[in-house]
Amino acid sequence: GVAYDVPNAVFLEQKKMLKTGLNIAQFKQHVSVIEEETREYFKAWGESGEKNLFEALSELIILTASHCLHGKEIRSLLNEKVAQLYADLDGGFTHAAWLLPGWLPLPSFRRRDRAHKEIKNIFYKVIQKRRNSEEKEDDMLQTLLDASYKDGRPLTDDEIAGMLIGLLLAGQHTSSTTSAWLGFFIARDKSIQEQCYAEQKAVCGDDLPPLTYDQLKDLSLLDRCLKETLRLRPPIMTMMRMAKTPQTVAG
Repeated sequence: GVAYDVPNAVFLEQKKMLKTGLNIAQFKQHVSVIEEETREYFKAWGESGEKNLFEALSELIILTASHCLHGKEIRSLLNEKVAQLYADLDGGFTHAAWLLPGWLPLPSFRRRDRAHKEIKNIFYKVIQKRRNSEEKEDDMLQTLLDASYKDGRPLTDDEIAGMLIGLLLAGQHTSSTTSAWLGFFIARDKSIQEQCYAEQKAVCGDDLPPLTYDQLKDLSLLDRCLKETLRLRPPIMTMMRMAKTPQTVAG
């Protein structure tokens, strides 16, 4: 059991383990991985045509998230069949899933449970291969393999597989939704497009070489566009905000 399927004290320990693998050093490595995955994905688009932006970015973010959060071994297994398993698993997170018992024989529930089992079986093979290897990788999978609870107990293969699945799905919804809205807002305003492009050339160079983590902090216009997107179209039910100055509401 992982996440909300375990006592809160255990869940907090699991979250701490995941946070260990999500640090600035890792984020700096992720930038080049994300850029490479993005370039490869859009190569297949051609010069013109129509695409569903949300569906496309959902596909892309599954690829980038799997590479960054799971490691190269699991990413290498991500083909169309596995991508469909992710989609079936994700499709089980509906309003019905929150309101109804999970054992009901609904089609979406059955697809979800079948996908969950198949994805875990894929992960088990990768986990066992890594356990048997003498080499260690600098990724989230290795972080979880080396982690242990306060009582000294290491994570089981089932717990690691569950945490890897949860980690992927936790960020996929919010990232794909926000990216799609950001793309939509920028696409309908040519002036903003030109300003964002000019900012990238000014920060990164006219030939736009590979992006670095530190350069991202200097893309202030793009950052403001992202924050405005989150304000207008928050991807989650509740978003915590802090009032930095006194505000008067309703007179």
